[in-house]
Amino acid sequence: MIFTLGPLSFQINLSKNLINKHNIYNNSIEENLYNDKNKILLNIGGGNFKHDRWKILDFYSNTNNKKNKIDILYDLNSLQKLPIEDDSVSIIYTSHTIEHVYKNKFDFLFKEFYRIIDKNNGTIRLVYPDIDICYDAYNRKDKNFFYLSNNSDSLEKSFVKIFAMNLLDKNSGCSKNDIEIKEIIEKNSKIDALKLLESISDNHNTNFFRPDYHRSWWNHNLIKEYLEKNNFKNIEKSAFGQSKIDILRNTNLFDNTHPKYSSYTEATF
Repeated sequence: MIFTLGPLSFQINLSKNLINKHNIYNNSIEENLYNDKNKILLNIGGGNFKHDRWKILDFYSNTNNKKNKIDILYDLNSLQKLPIEDDSVSIIYTSHTIEHVYKNKFDFLFKEFYRIIDKNNGTIRLVYPDIDICYDAYNRKDKNFFYLSNNSDSLEKSFVKIFAMNLLDKNSGCSKNDIEIKEIIEKNSKIDALKLLESISDNHNTNFFRPDYHRSWWNHNLIKEYLEKNNFKNIEKSAFGQSKIDILRNTNLFDNTHPKYSSYTEATF
């Protein structure tokens, strides 16, 4: 915003002052989090994220697309204890990662998240494809909604890419064609169809390994259920760029992966 009153230098300086006033990096909360070296800020699945104060926990995939250093190499499907001390993490942030994990691993994972997070002042923020938004788009036959798919992809293929990619790979041993997928969706209730497709996708060949594939579907209510089961409190449905933590409202760094079909859940201590 630039006022037209006064000389040009006044306009420019006033504009800079307004920008600086509202810059999320000019406040005590940000300074405390970023300047206190004892506070661990953990980005789970953030292999292409880079910031000096954040630790990246990730796992290499078949696509080999990790651009930056991974600080903690860890497979979220491994059921191994996270190599992080109890109550040591101030912020856990994860964006478009949980859909790569099998649903039956999540009780263990959320227990681990709870173990490592600071119970006095910690925050966990999860960003994920919202299955409700995607299911509604499928029902109204809105193929353009699935903008990440190829033009040649069917509506069924575009939909299951969100949460059950094994169904689309003939090497998985559990692949389904468009007619079979459509029949499952049409003959079952929404939840039953989603559970069945996810279950079939999970039943792949034992030697089939594609950690880059999507394996599970999520919405806020399901995330909340898992968080509550594992002792998280103050769980709220958030929105793009609307975290309660100032530094997470910087959408140049956070919340900027596929916001058109994402949802946001946050729990604070």
